[in-house]
Amino acid sequence: MKRYESTYVACLDILGFKDIVLGHSHEHLESLYLRAFCGTIEHALSNGKYILQDDGDSERIGPDTRQAAVNSILVSDSIVIWTNDGSAESFSHIVTAVRNLLALSMMDGIPLRGAISTGPLTWALNQWPSQTHNFQHSLFGKAIVEAVSAEKQQEWCGCMIDEAAIESYKSNCSGGHSLIENKLILSYPIPTKDGEVEGYAVDWVNHPQAPIHTRTVVDAFAPHMKPEPAEWEKIKRKLENTLKFVKYVKPSANQEPVRGIWAR
Repeated sequence: MKRYESTYVACLDILGFKDIVLGHSHEHLESLYLRAFCGTIEHALSNGKYILQDDGDSERIGPDTRQAAVNSILVSDSIVIWTNDGSAESFSHIVTAVRNLLALSMMDGIPLRGAISTGPLTWALNQWPSQTHNFQHSLFGKAIVEAVSAEKQQEWCGCMIDEAAIESYKSNCSGGHSLIENKLILSYPIPTKDGEVEGYAVDWVNHPQAPIHTRTVVDAFAPHMKPEPAEWEKIKRKLENTLKFVKYVKPSANQEPVRGIWAR
């Protein structure tokens, strides 16, 4: 067991994961999940560091996961990321990891939604002696509850930073090269189920390794199976809110017109 007295926590979910599961064979799901999503997580958390990997038969360049600056756990369609402490440097690490995840996943056609919070956290890992597979991998704390709650309220693909986390970062940051000044995070009216809420969001759109355009987002939101009319409206609302953010932070992203099933 390990207790973190102060940490930053990010909770992210795959949007439309249920439709992906129901709309494809299990073999397709395995390929998408294990090769695309899990592979994206490795790249996102490796801090842009790569290494030559040799499996005995061939060599390839792959992410150097030894360089990961944050902790993570993946359960079904949810990934939880947390830092070792509540320093400004740790906040920068978790924002970078989330930014990587959002951008690279979108390029793979997997839109994510998340939130970052702060507070104490406890982690525990146990395996029971048994003939079957029994693991107890536990994470609990106020920060997780608040991050999950904030994630569920949002109506887009993106990641908001709650007030406690941003205030903690501001109080610990010496300035000069802050994430706000460098526009990796920015003030923005976050779209939620209760309307727009002024807050801070991660700018994943201008990621240097992911050429995000409106077409990228539209394709990622395309449903994997024909939804019911009410569900269709929910998908379109999240798409429209995401496109609004994309155009706001990257005006050039709208050079290619939106066509196809989303055209009005």
